[in-house]
Order: sequence, then C-alpha cells, then structure tokens
Amino acid sequence: MSQLEQSKTSDELSPTMFKLTSWLEHHQPATAADDRTTLIHGDYRLDNLIFDETSCEVLAILDWEMSTLGHPLVDLADNCRAYYLPPDFTLMPCKLLSFTLVLPSTTR
Repeated sequence: MSQLEQSKTSDELSPTMFKLTSWLEHHQPATAADDRTTLIHGDYRLDNLIFDETSCEVLAILDWEMSTLGHPLVDLADNCRAYYLPPDFTLMPCKLLSFTLVLPSTTR
C-alpha cells in the first residue's frame, strides 16, 4: 500500500491526484547503484547550526522538525538551489529594516 493510500482522508482520490500519482509512478528514475536511504535534515543551513566560538566547529544542528528519510545528497541539493534562481529573486522584503534580502546566485 502506498503512502498516499495510507494517508488519504476520503475513500476516493481526486482525478487530478490520481493522474499525478500515476505519472510519477511511470516516470520515476531508475534506482542508481549508489541509491541509499539515510536520515536527512530537510532544512540544513547555516542559521540552523551552532558553532564553537573559538574553533568554528559545528556543535549542534537545530530544527529537526522537517527531517525525514531520503538520499543523503538532498540537503546539499537544497542548499544549491538558491544559486539557480533568477538574480533578482527576492527572498524576503524587509521594509522595516530598509533593505531586501536576496538569495545568492551564480552571477553575483
């Protein structure tokens, strides 16, 4: 039984959800030789780390509420995503602070 079937809240899937799950089942990539499942953080970034003041060693990783099982490169791929967004992509307008946060890009 699939995860979708186990978590559905009614007896019938919507036609759109059925079409999506069917497409995903038929288009998932072949299993790679290095395919493995590990615990992934799901929100791994610098502001979720606590560093030692003198050695800069990571002492703790915070905010594990988005953790799940998956490929160990998921957290790395998520961090790289920012570099492939448009250069003018606004992360968060901070009008109260008189500046705008923007994500890094390959052009900056």
